[in-house]
Amino acid sequence: MRCTGLFALALVLLGVPRGLAAQQPEARAHASLEASVVVTSVRESATTLAGAAGLLSLGGRFAFGAGGALMLRPSVVEGVGGGADLDLRMAYGGLVVQAILLGSGNRYVALRTLVGAGNAKLEIPVVGPEIAADNFGVLEPELVGTVSVTGPFQVGLGAGYRHVFGVDDLPNVAVGDLTGFSASVRLSVRTH
Repeated sequence: MRCTGLFALALVLLGVPRGLAAQQPEARAHASLEASVVVTSVRESATTLAGAAGLLSLGGRFAFGAGGALMLRPSVVEGVGGGADLDLRMAYGGLVVQAILLGSGNRYVALRTLVGAGNAKLEIPVVGPEIAADNFGVLEPELVGTVSVTGPFQVGLGAGYRHVFGVDDLPNVAVGDLTGFSASVRLSVRTH
């Protein structure tokens, strides 16, 4: 999983022109809406999340907004208390801060951090009644590379690490089960 994310980020960086570091930050305000597909690990298994974010920049290298992610398919928790297997579902969101490290506007590499909260719950498969649930805090730094493709559209890749804290009330689920590295592919629409 780590190698995949780092490899994807390396591909983005190779496509960035040499003069990228010398570019000046964009001076005008803009907003962007973004959808992403994230591959990460939950309970040491590969899991896919759907993500979304909205960012606002007033010009310069910093942008602020909100974002979050939702598991597309549950992870199986084997026989809690000797009983049947349960489905683990997770979603989280929060405030997002982004700082452009290299480039600007149409091509850049940025450090993005989400700080927020989430919820994980255990359900009986198929019928879906909730057995247990717990709220948690989340801190997710991510390195993102983005390139404009046409008009207001941009594509990007990211590699990050989701740190979860405060999971205490879920049987057979620990903090480490929800914490992990991630790799993402994103499409964003930018307004000026």
